[in-house]
Amino acid sequence: MKIPERLAKTDRRTVLLCALIAIHILFVLWYTVGRRGLTDDQTHLELFWSYRSWMSGNRKLGWQILGNLAMLFPLGFLLSSLTQKKRYLLIPPVFSCVIELAQLLTMRGMFEFDDILNNTVGAVLGWIAAKLIGKRFAPQIGGALLVALCVAALLYPTKEVPLQKVICIQAEADGSGFAFYVGRDTPMKYTILLRHTATGKLTQAQAQYGIKRQDVQEYFGGSCDYTYSGFRIMMPTDECEIVLRFNPLVRVKTGVYVSSAGVHNLPEKEAVSPALDQPFITDGILMTYRPDRHCWVYQYNGALYWVADEGFAFEEDGSTYVTYKLLTHGRAADPSAEGNRSVLYWYGMSGDFEEYEIRGDFGKYRVMMREIPDKAPLYAVVTGYKKDGDWIWKEYFRPRYSF
Repeated sequence: MKIPERLAKTDRRTVLLCALIAIHILFVLWYTVGRRGLTDDQTHLELFWSYRSWMSGNRKLGWQILGNLAMLFPLGFLLSSLTQKKRYLLIPPVFSCVIELAQLLTMRGMFEFDDILNNTVGAVLGWIAAKLIGKRFAPQIGGALLVALCVAALLYPTKEVPLQKVICIQAEADGSGFAFYVGRDTPMKYTILLRHTATGKLTQAQAQYGIKRQDVQEYFGGSCDYTYSGFRIMMPTDECEIVLRFNPLVRVKTGVYVSSAGVHNLPEKEAVSPALDQPFITDGILMTYRPDRHCWVYQYNGALYWVADEGFAFEEDGSTYVTYKLLTHGRAADPSAEGNRSVLYWYGMSGDFEEYEIRGDFGKYRVMMREIPDKAPLYAVVTGYKKDGDWIWKEYFRPRYSF
């Protein structure tokens, strides 16, 4: 039976519009949830808060509002081109709710009503635009809008949220430790898994949870309660990385490795020490190592030590600019400042390697030392090498706490 030419054209057009809608939905899900790492956001249920912040001068938030308006504009345009039935306008707000819930459950974004509102308004504008333009070139225009959205989204700079800013964890050689999600009260239910580095296999640790750690609360304190953040696990014989499972959708590799040999921040095969017989090496804790940059960072006696060999990119003019920033409440370098106990921010402490270099018999190595400020709680450190104001490389790590 021969299909009428008009019906065949309509079917091809419908199939194309449905395909574009499916591509749009999948891309938005990937962009808003799939590609994002864990964040320190949670919920913001106050309606129009983002607009008030925008009107107060927060231009970055203004761009985010416009981005959320544009995000579902193609969906509204394509739906309007596909059907006359207005009930299909319910799809965008439902889809936006799915996005927000997925971000909340996977800890990859903030659930907020403003985003749902902006997405819905953007879709309605797209629906109206399709009605005004007409249907003749709807698939081509819809496809062009979708391509433009994808390009703009991929070019938009993403906010880097290091894991150390989100999860605070420390384990001791006896199996005791503490862990909490920064900015959220404990007890927050999680399960400790052990990922065996030799095989990659995940097993559940034998553990106790909710152990009282008043020392943790007194140090971090602030607007959150971390009193019962303590745990105790049975230490494995082979090397394992601690993995936190918050729910079936979220497993977090912590970068903390445990075994019968103790606790360390790198897998044993990567923890290559410099050939130096110095206390900050033999008794210190290796925080991070960049073999490609010929640089180690150790923590020892309340200070950080940068150890570099001759392969490090030293500037000939003696201005090798090393940066390290501290994630803290309040200005950690200012003894008189209490800071805002509910807001985290990076406090920069930098300087030329040569300015803080310590002298000694280090052979082919050079060593820089900076004391760790202890006037405010520290959650994480980022260090690296800067040249002409730009990061050449950087690494995040958690300091080792001794309460």
